[in-house]
Amino acid sequence: MRADSRSSMAKVFTADVVQDAVDRSIQCCGANGIGKDLPLADFYENVRAFRIVDGADEVHRRVIARDAFEDVDASELENVTRYRG
Repeated sequence: MRADSRSSMAKVFTADVVQDAVDRSIQCCGANGIGKDLPLADFYENVRAFRIVDGADEVHRRVIARDAFEDVDASELENVTRYRG
């Protein structure tokens, strides 16, 4: 796996974990979690910015997928259909 893909995986994983931790913390604190008494609202803003800086998570996921399928033979993908969500 290429270095691009590894750094993308690290960025996406870290952003997801931190986002989940801050979201759960805000949920536990209720309305106080989004007030100015606690730093959670600031944490949430910073995490949101982190998810966008250096490319959105979707871009990084695409890099990861591209690198994962780089060594796959095209004949192995004949039965795979494109997702049309």
